[in-house]
Amino acid sequence: MDEYQERTVDRRDTRLILGAGMVWQPLKWLYVDLNYKFTDFNTTDDLFRQDYTDNRVFFTLRLVPEQPITPEIDPTRQSLEDRLFRWDR
Repeated sequence: MDEYQERTVDRRDTRLILGAGMVWQPLKWLYVDLNYKFTDFNTTDDLFRQDYTDNRVFFTLRLVPEQPITPEIDPTRQSLEDRLFRWDR
């Protein structure tokens, strides 16, 4: 809660912020983030400010290779799939 002590400003602001998120790693080099943020703002000063509620959802894809993929002279599809999808390395 924010209180203002100035004589010309007689208002009280109340702000509630909550959030949650999760991360999923379907592949060793791919992360999927999903986050949520809730903000509720209330004030007693209706002349210059208004109350509001804000809901935000953030979706992020992160590509993080374990090591750079260097091109081979004649790559085969199988060799590329082995480098990308093998978890046992």
